[in-house]
Amino acid sequence: MNKLIGLLVVIFIASIGQAFAQEEVYKIGKPGPAGGLVFYDKGYSSDGWRYLEAAPTDENRKFIWSNINKLLGREEDVEEKIGEGKNNTEAIISQIGHSESAAKQCSQKVVHNNNNTFNDYFLPSIGELISMYETLHKEGKGSFVDHGYWSSSDAEDHREGVVGKNAWGLNFDNGRRDTDWKYNLGFVRCIRRF
Repeated sequence: MNKLIGLLVVIFIASIGQAFAQEEVYKIGKPGPAGGLVFYDKGYSSDGWRYLEAAPTDENRKFIWSNINKLLGREEDVEEKIGEGKNNTEAIISQIGHSESAAKQCSQKVVHNNNNTFNDYFLPSIGELISMYETLHKEGKGSFVDHGYWSSSDAEDHREGVVGKNAWGLNFDNGRRDTDWKYNLGFVRCIRRF
């Protein structure tokens, strides 16, 4: 009986060790599965992801934030956080009358790398964009341009005539977070989570 219990304990411990050994560890600033650079690690897997990976390159032209000038209806302090870019992207695209946006461009992005296809991209939240700037661009990685990049975070500017017309962007020249009109053109670097 003791031998059986001992054998079961050994099998259990070995299976736990094997489960932990199977998760590949990615480093910040190093390539991820889609060939872009990993810029965020939350330290554990939850909700189907642990890492954020920037697309290998910027999109080939500038894009407007959206053709819709209405607030997304999400709480500003939530939509700005790391981990919210995907939800923001889905909210932008699902607005009635939506036809063109930086978010739509990211949602349609397809990357082929090492015989794998990746089509799970989205426009980063302002928190995710700041993390990308801090961990990649400031370290000279990622081939970013020193201009403004769109985030997927709405800017709740309640001045008369302005409500819903601004969104957050980040200037990669100086790291300054600022709002801009949604119909202005900005650079786009899509991201994915895994």
